[in-house]
Amino acid sequence: RRADDSEAVRRYCEILQAEVERLALLADNTVVYGRGSVPQPLRLDEAIPDSVLDTVIERYAPLFAAAGSTIEVTHHAPDRCRFDRMGFERIVINLLDNACKYAPGPIKVATRQDGHTISFSVRDFGNGFDEAFKARVDATHKGAGAKDGFGLGLAIVRDLAEANGGKITVENLSPGARVTVTMKTSAASRSAEVK
Repeated sequence: RRADDSEAVRRYCEILQAEVERLALLADNTVVYGRGSVPQPLRLDEAIPDSVLDTVIERYAPLFAAAGSTIEVTHHAPDRCRFDRMGFERIVINLLDNACKYAPGPIKVATRQDGHTISFSVRDFGNGFDEAFKARVDATHKGAGAKDGFGLGLAIVRDLAEANGGKITVENLSPGARVTVTMKTSAASRSAEVK
């Protein structure tokens, strides 16, 4: 019986941690968007995009599990480069949070590195996006926000992508949807490449 009790306590603690992380994310998004824009100048760090992705997914695993989601990752961004690591992390967190919230279940995540561009995509198996919403995503520009029909998380994702020379694209699939975000990168320093 004690083993059952300790397992229940562990599970409740994981759920509590997930909810605290969700509230922290919501508060953080509100503060960032309340300032009116993405912080400038962007801070570029040298890192491996795939490693950053894995760290974020591991950190937020209890949140995803509590939502009933499983994350499957395909890595194609293994090269060290200079990019807005904090912006990339926020993009990953916001897109995964949206997928878990609106389409819990299996979620496929993929990265790609092509020259001086990295992309990150999230594919879920829910109902997809309303066509009117999808048209707003395709037509909007930096500065349009949650009041224009975007959720706070997607508005921040879009602003971060554009601040980093990239963009957000939304596709309806059958079933589900895929959101892809691109960001510009630059080469890592030689000393970092040797490490």
